[in-house]
Amino acid sequence: MARNYYSMLDSRTQRLIDRYEEMKKKNKNVYLEADALIEIASAYRNDGQDDNALSVLEYGLMLHPGNTDILIEKVYFYIDKNMLPEASSTFNEIADVFSRDVKILKAELCLNEKNIEEANAIFNELEDKEEIDTIFEFANLYLESNYIKEALSLLEPMISEDNSEELISLLAECYNLNEQYDLAIEWFNKLIDLDPYDVSSWIMLSDIYIEIKQYDKALEAADFALAIDPKNQNAKMKKSICYECLGNYEESESFLNEAIISAVIPNELTHSFSGTRFLNMCKWEEAYEEFDKALTTLTSNDDIMHCELYKNLIFCQIKMENYDKANELILKGKSLFPQEADFNLFIGEIYLKKGDEEKAWEQWNFALIKASDISLERNIEARYEIGLKSFNSKKYEWAKHIFEEIKNMDPDFEDINKYLACACLMLKDRDGFYIYNSLVEEPLDILTVYSILGYEKEEDKSEITDEIKTILNDFYEQDEEDQDIK
Repeated sequence: MARNYYSMLDSRTQRLIDRYEEMKKKNKNVYLEADALIEIASAYRNDGQDDNALSVLEYGLMLHPGNTDILIEKVYFYIDKNMLPEASSTFNEIADVFSRDVKILKAELCLNEKNIEEANAIFNELEDKEEIDTIFEFANLYLESNYIKEALSLLEPMISEDNSEELISLLAECYNLNEQYDLAIEWFNKLIDLDPYDVSSWIMLSDIYIEIKQYDKALEAADFALAIDPKNQNAKMKKSICYECLGNYEESESFLNEAIISAVIPNELTHSFSGTRFLNMCKWEEAYEEFDKALTTLTSNDDIMHCELYKNLIFCQIKMENYDKANELILKGKSLFPQEADFNLFIGEIYLKKGDEEKAWEQWNFALIKASDISLERNIEARYEIGLKSFNSKKYEWAKHIFEEIKNMDPDFEDINKYLACACLMLKDRDGFYIYNSLVEEPLDILTVYSILGYEKEEDKSEITDEIKTILNDFYEQDEEDQDIK
């Protein structure tokens, strides 16, 4: 372990590591208590030395066979590495299944395996399930596993006139992740009332205002963060994003450069944002260079970001009409992200834009197979993405087919009848349009159609508006003909 990391450890941990490493160097065995070995493994992990951390835990199990604490630590190691089969196998080695810590670990393992029912059952069986600390513990587990509604079901009944800081913080985060932005703003403001100098709350508030496109308020929140911490890189990034969205590219670039110089946020994020800026400006070569830098400097094991960078690189090459390079990146991406449904959805869209419908549908079908291996929710989500991409590509028959499948899988899927009404409208299916449009609370309007079809620019809207007017006029003429016949 590097000596500069030693200075960050307390003297006891440092002595333990020295003793352990000396033993390894001399190829000797030395007896250490289980908690000491866990401490060493934790220090290695904090320093990014995962292989060494696992070796320490294995050595610990050799000294203390079946030790519950070491096995728990090993399961958490595998969970954090997303090695769920190994985590499950290691968990099965634990004999003390009635320990509270083991039950909590089992619940977390269930949540990672998308087994929400068993996780709920574990919570309900806990003797201390009504204690505040237990509720917060499980709410955090739900939150980390993206089961926001379950977290809120535990937290909302606790709301009173005198809310604790932890409750306020958890509620604010839940509402934000659940896209209940009005409530998220309300609860982050409560958090700020408790501590006006909490920079992270101001930055989260700025983030939410950016999400709902209230850029002036987002700038104001970022300014408060910078007033507290003038060197805060994250706040400078928020200001750069706001000015970018407001069309003030000079100010945006100025704050972006300041953020990069601050170098607190990983370089891959700043380069990625810079690439996105160039994308918005249709400067494909500059965007590609920035995304390539982001990929080169990527230090985390974040597969999602890795995948997103590849998608952006491919997109840039296609825009520059460098199809050979794009295909090379596509093949490499397929080998790197064979299980990523999102990557396959993106590649399907690329094939569709190139006019290769057979390959597009093949790619999307592969994405659906991958999604179905995960959960019903992810399966529906993948279909929803394909449905929207079909609308965007004017493949209305495909869109109708996909949204009909979603309706069969989940009849209560939000706005499902609006999507089907829109598909029928564009397919000039008068009967289908009337049927689905009659099932929605508010009949389909032109703004909803723009949104579903993916039209944002005014010049594009005028083109599709004329087409929709023509279709509706045809519908009305057919209605009049039907009336005359009657």
